[in-house]
Amino acid sequence: MGLRDRVSAFISPAWRARAARVERRVQGWLSRIGPARALARRVNLPEALRRPHHVAIEVTAACNARCIMCPRHEMDRPMRPMDLTLFRKIVDECAALGVREIALNGYGEIFTMRPERYREYIGYVRTRAPRVRVIVNTNAHGMDEAAARFLVESGVHTVHTDVDGATAGTFERIRKHLSLARVEANIQRLVAIRQDLRARRPTVRVGMIAMPENRHEIPAFLEKWQGKVDFVEIDGLHNRVAGIDPELVFNQRSACFEPWHRLNIWTDGHAVLCCEDWNGTHVVGDAHAQTVREIWHGVPLQAARRTHRTGQGESIALCATCSAWRAGPAWWR
Repeated sequence: MGLRDRVSAFISPAWRARAARVERRVQGWLSRIGPARALARRVNLPEALRRPHHVAIEVTAACNARCIMCPRHEMDRPMRPMDLTLFRKIVDECAALGVREIALNGYGEIFTMRPERYREYIGYVRTRAPRVRVIVNTNAHGMDEAAARFLVESGVHTVHTDVDGATAGTFERIRKHLSLARVEANIQRLVAIRQDLRARRPTVRVGMIAMPENRHEIPAFLEKWQGKVDFVEIDGLHNRVAGIDPELVFNQRSACFEPWHRLNIWTDGHAVLCCEDWNGTHVVGDAHAQTVREIWHGVPLQAARRTHRTGQGESIALCATCSAWRAGPAWWR
């Protein structure tokens, strides 16, 4: 466990959130100092180019919800779990490269899998790559008591859930087939189990994707969750579906940080340029035939980085219609 995790274990959720806000402000101030930014870039950029900081592995493309802002129901690719042999190969390669974070994340819901299956996936990461930060993204509807206890006991670092409403009416119109009461109870039980076991992990994050259907509930949402979990976040709606809102597409001014930071691998083994590439239209590698290192240093990703770096990112079709270019850390900006 890193020093940051050890310290955060003794800080209340409210103070953790305050500390994170202070950290972002300090990074912003330092980014305005030219020599400090140049030094940070000199130190961090070679490391970013050597290997991905974050690898998102889609352990399943099946989901129990039909959310109004999610395009997954239009996917052409199979909605099934990732082959366990392939998953192990990817995790082994991440461990060898020194990848910092592995997120079990994509366009599916991990708790639609049988308990013995999701335990195999999470357990393998914790055993094979004990120093990697493990992140689980879930809608929490299927995160029952046994699942929550397993997340705590296995040492998962972060559990993130988007709860897109403060009232059942709003939430259940957005996240169809899910129950707000059940989701809230499952998150609260996860926090309670962590406290009962006096565990440091997982950090529990609750977010809201702000959109016209729920913006009026943002104050009530914040009041409901602040101080109850470790982090509460409001995020914006991205135009994952072409034409969802033309006003969301804007002229970008700086290179997107995503190709220098994150590698996304879908259940079929295809590595894609960005997590917004829900249908796998911009494939940059194949984990069946290539290693994570080969994909990260491969021609497709190098070409995408060069295109962004030279101010031509909008010439990439996937990027041209995207409203979510990643600003990156202070040293990158």
